[in-house]
Amino acid sequence: MYKSKIGEIAEDHWKKIPDQFHHVKLGVFVIMPNHMHGIINIHGSLHESSDLESKTIDFPVVDFPDMDLGNYPENNPQNISKSHRGGITGIHNPMLHQNLSRMIRWYTGRVSYESHKINTDFNWQRRFDDRIIRDSEEYKIKTRYIQQNPLNWKEDEFY
Repeated sequence: MYKSKIGEIAEDHWKKIPDQFHHVKLGVFVIMPNHMHGIINIHGSLHESSDLESKTIDFPVVDFPDMDLGNYPENNPQNISKSHRGGITGIHNPMLHQNLSRMIRWYTGRVSYESHKINTDFNWQRRFDDRIIRDSEEYKIKTRYIQQNPLNWKEDEFY
């Protein structure tokens, strides 16, 4: 299985997630022709202990709006004036915090921005599936599933 140019963009930006979100380490991931799977290891937050929480991320095919949330000063919550913080939700706006939704918005926005230069019809599906990995045995199972996913490509309806 070979990656398309868009697949290469998706992989390159996935690898950059820890550069943008310093409390994250990537686990195993795979970029498939029409979707991807990956594990994001999240190390605590301001409201949590520093325990490791892992989540699997699955992106099936297309239809996500293009959002370019690059690493610009105006996207950093510390640089937003208090009167403009978070719109109607104020400081409780999830996009002001380093959470999974913000990571995925950053990732899909960057991939969309670059992919539209190649194919203007490129889109993500509207949602992603996430699952908290609760123990080391489940982590091993999810890792094995992701690693073996390319072997199942011939069984995919879009093969």
